[in-house]
Amino acid sequence: MTKHRRFALQMLILSLAVTNPVMAFDGNRKGFCLGLGAGLGTGTIVNDGRPNYQTPIGLQMSQTIGWGLSDQIVIVLSGHMAIYNEQDSNGIWVMPGVFFRYYFKPSAPSFYISGGPALVVLASEGVDSFLGIDGGAGATLGGGYHLSRYFQLQLEAALASGSIASFRTIHATANLALY
Repeated sequence: MTKHRRFALQMLILSLAVTNPVMAFDGNRKGFCLGLGAGLGTGTIVNDGRPNYQTPIGLQMSQTIGWGLSDQIVIVLSGHMAIYNEQDSNGIWVMPGVFFRYYFKPSAPSFYISGGPALVVLASEGVDSFLGIDGGAGATLGGGYHLSRYFQLQLEAALASGSIASFRTIHATANLALY
């Protein structure tokens, strides 16, 4: 291979490696998307025969990866996690799921609704109504506002039923969204 051909091949490979990832985040919701979020969340543990337990407000985090079918319909695989800590109890809950989002406008600013099936795993200690680890199927419903190209505010509620207890939560997050 001549020196010029090798150089041309190297430039072609470099241009493909650099431009394709950049083009994925072009601001349009159609196509690949990533997101990170943080906020606050609280929940209620319901166990038959024992008093309900309201978890203290705790740190809520979320991560998303997905695909926009259009500029208004996006399917994401998302993981939500909340950590709470109080003098006499602490715990964590994790909720991975597949969620659907519908944006009312094809570009920001726009309101959106979201929801879908999820799994919930709850681990808690020091709680009178629940002690240990439990998990089960659940669902979420929520919505938000896509403020700008990269920023969204979201409010969601989730319900889940495990083998020992059921769990209800509400959480609000501010999200970095890359489309």
